[in-house]
Amino acid sequence: MTSVDNRPEEIQEALTLLELPPEATINEVRQAYRFLRDLYGGESIATLPISSEMSEAEREEILDKIEDAYGKLNRFFEAERHKVAAQSEQAPSNTDQLLSETAEITGSVLKTVRKMRGYGIEEVAVETRIPVQHLKRIEEELFKGLPPPVYTRGFVSGYAAFLAIDPFRAAKDFMNRLQRWKKQESGRSPSRRFRLSFWNK
Repeated sequence: MTSVDNRPEEIQEALTLLELPPEATINEVRQAYRFLRDLYGGESIATLPISSEMSEAEREEILDKIEDAYGKLNRFFEAERHKVAAQSEQAPSNTDQLLSETAEITGSVLKTVRKMRGYGIEEVAVETRIPVQHLKRIEEELFKGLPPPVYTRGFVSGYAAFLAIDPFRAAKDFMNRLQRWKKQESGRSPSRRFRLSFWNK
């Protein structure tokens, strides 16, 4: 994967045009693109000062430059993503061995595979459209903060599929762990309440 310092000059120029730092991510690029496109191409209150300061032709020229820069950056990041995927495919034994030796797909396993494949959690969130906070809770198995089971199952399945892990196995294993946690939690609370009520008599 190309380091920030080694990014081509035209990519650095495109980032500058979108008012982004050299280390910007694809997610930041998309946000900046939407903001600038709306700023120079919209008719909102925020754009009124711009509308009075420049002609329609000047705005169109800026919008063309924004579109061109965004196109270059999109292609660059897509190529980078393919490089990472290719590197993962060249050495599949690492993840394959890990998964073959793993009795159960846990949040920790998903996190490990993600890192082995070279993905940042924000990048996974963008590609899968799963909120970052839910990905983090899945990886850390913070079951209490997860959404209802039907959504959690879908998120785990989608996350696993993105990492080229069997989504059915991953979802089944993770939901089993979730159920075991729920049983433990439900087993603790009543007994604790019983003890408290007994000693308060």
